[in-house]
Amino acid sequence: FISNSVPIEVTPPEIIINDIEPNQTYEVVVLVRNLTNVGRRIRVYQPKTNKFRCDYDMQGNVAAGLAMKLVVSFETDKNGDFHDVLEIVSDNGFSQTVALHAFQPQATIAFDPFINFGFIKIMKEEVRPILFENQGKKEGKVDLRFEGVNDMAIQPSNFVIKPGERKQVFLKYKYSYILLLIYSPHLIARRKLVYLEE
Repeated sequence: FISNSVPIEVTPPEIIINDIEPNQTYEVVVLVRNLTNVGRRIRVYQPKTNKFRCDYDMQGNVAAGLAMKLVVSFETDKNGDFHDVLEIVSDNGFSQTVALHAFQPQATIAFDPFINFGFIKIMKEEVRPILFENQGKKEGKVDLRFEGVNDMAIQPSNFVIKPGERKQVFLKYKYSYILLLIYSPHLIARRKLVYLEE
């Protein structure tokens, strides 16, 4: 092998097409590279549904170190999310599946993934801002909840955020003993707070 023990390299190994719209065609280029020091035959099996299609030039063996170009296209006349697979096989039983995904427009909520309260003084309220931004193309709903922390509040805890909009919320905490708080993301629409007592 030229670089490692894998005879074929597929780039990208997974295809994700975001913000699809009906009656629009989307294309992604996939390179299938021969990593061995001899020519190899490569065969491509078409996706199972008619939403995805793979086009490529029929050729003989792919020479050592060279790549075969595939063009994966997607088109639909309906709204929704779509999934399929593309299978690539080669000599000596090699097989690799490339997952294909096409997602309709959706909210993409981004925010600082780490907020550290540090050591909190007894009976003193600490407040930290959290900035949320919707980087997607659909309106999103955010619901913030806590588990195992009774003296914490967030304002607001539920809100709607439009595409391109930024929204700041405030996390408040007040307690009677010292602890170290770490904020950790769990899910986009549902966040969890965990803490370590000192």
